[in-house]
Amino acid sequence: MWHAQLACLSQQYAAIAYDMRGFGESPPTVGDHSPQRDLARLLSQLAIDRPHLIGCSKGGETALDFTLAHPGRVASLTLEG
Repeated sequence: MWHAQLACLSQQYAAIAYDMRGFGESPPTVGDHSPQRDLARLLSQLAIDRPHLIGCSKGGETALDFTLAHPGRVASLTLEG
């Protein structure tokens, strides 16, 4: 979904998009998991301190919930749709 935007954004920024569990090309997940916890782990693993999060649909919900839970860990939040 974000391929065209990443191509444009990556010309000036370090831009990444990740495939949330059960979406895109990721297989469905059995059991309980937290998209916000997955996002926190990804940011820690990549040593990203204060990202500018952009989210749409379920990704927007995840970005919003993460920002509300960890306001000091997010530089900005953009929600679409």
